[in-house]
Amino acid sequence: MAASNQPHKSTATPREIESWKLELAQSRIRFFRIPKDDREDALHDLIVELIQHRFDPAQPNGAKESTAVFALIDNRLKMMLRSEGRARRRMEKYQAQYAAGSDEDTFLAVDDPTPLNIDVRSAVAGLEPSQRDIALRLARGQSIAAIARELGCGWHAVERSIVEIRHMFEAKGLDAWLGR
Repeated sequence: MAASNQPHKSTATPREIESWKLELAQSRIRFFRIPKDDREDALHDLIVELIQHRFDPAQPNGAKESTAVFALIDNRLKMMLRSEGRARRRMEKYQAQYAAGSDEDTFLAVDDPTPLNIDVRSAVAGLEPSQRDIALRLARGQSIAAIARELGCGWHAVERSIVEIRHMFEAKGLDAWLGR
């Protein structure tokens, strides 16, 4: 779908999405080759993003609304695909560990079963509340971008917290518990 040179007038109510945005989202979903079974879910995620998005024509970058919406849709779809890929790789790894005869109760714990001298729970309990929240979200498989969005901060702030958490774990000899 070609972007028009004409500015799009925003006539949508807070719960509506302009038809050109919906058509663009559907077009980009097809372009990214999202499987047919997943297209409705992807579209629903994009609709939420589009409803929350507020275009500000006064921003200094001078982008048109269509350009901003196009970038928003593409970035969200890329994030969805990366997240899906990470989840698929994690599942394949866990299935391989289970098939290799790992103990059912512990095969998800760590890749390196080396005994650790320090209790991970106490290390996590020693984190700042915001760091603990980020660590738990990472453990659940959330992406850095998703965490930043939910916490209402930039992804750089989340990255900084992750670096601090990593240093603390490494200092306590808990390298085996760090995801790479």
